[in-house]
Amino acid sequence: ALDERTRAVIAVNLFGIPERMAEIRRRLPPGAVLIEDAAQALPLHPPGWSGDLVVLSFGRGKPVSLLGGGAVLCRDEGLTRALPQLPAVPASTVRFRLRAALYNLLTRPRCYWLPALLPLGLGETRYRPLGAVQGTPRPALRALPANLAARRTAESIAYPELITTALAKLIHGGGVDLPGQLGVSTSTLLRYPLLAADEAQRDRLLTALNDAGLGATSLYGKILPEIDTVPGESSPAGDYPHARAFAARLLTLPLHNRVTPAAAARIGAVIERVVPPQPPLPLENNPFDVG
Repeated sequence: ALDERTRAVIAVNLFGIPERMAEIRRRLPPGAVLIEDAAQALPLHPPGWSGDLVVLSFGRGKPVSLLGGGAVLCRDEGLTRALPQLPAVPASTVRFRLRAALYNLLTRPRCYWLPALLPLGLGETRYRPLGAVQGTPRPALRALPANLAARRTAESIAYPELITTALAKLIHGGGVDLPGQLGVSTSTLLRYPLLAADEAQRDRLLTALNDAGLGATSLYGKILPEIDTVPGESSPAGDYPHARAFAARLLTLPLHNRVTPAAAARIGAVIERVVPPQPPLPLENNPFDVG
């Protein structure tokens, strides 16, 4: 799709899994801008960001959360001058601290059951038109340096080492360990993404994990044309079978530093219980049979 009419390419670091930025940049037509969507990513190690423009999100559930807003990083002075320069917005420090305390409470595994009982709309995918761009509230901006430092020093749970048997069973049954297959470290991820064998298995896993209060999600849950609140003129037409299959099979697990090894062990136990055992290979196809 890239030709002389291309003005920009948006590359998405989905879940924090890095996109193939160097390869995309080699294919860019002259003058085109590479925009890196890092809303779900905050690289802590080289090579870091590669885009001419890098879009960050500080919303709920993001690698660094200020409960809303975001930032744009820019490499080029000309592009920088074209961006709006917005002053911080006055806001209540007390209200921000109360919201932050509640958010921190609800991210603890023992409290995962609580949001499901409250009409907060957590986990729902909604499109909200952007009315205006404004600066970050001052209390949130003051919290940014400490939140960045906390993210850099925090160590997320090492799922592969703790749920090896569960992952092996899922893969043997037709599932996919996306970080394992792509060789991605958990330190770069927003959540730990898995693909179940099919939608029915994903839904069983999602129900069982959340019944146990373990914070699993299907993330967006739908492809873009099926999100009701997206205007028709903004939604591409088409069936998109690969995206549809991916959305139907996707399961993500919490990965922040409040997830304990005990919680990870419970996650592994649920996966092992829900994924059905696979029948042995027929003798003529079983390379390990010597009888």
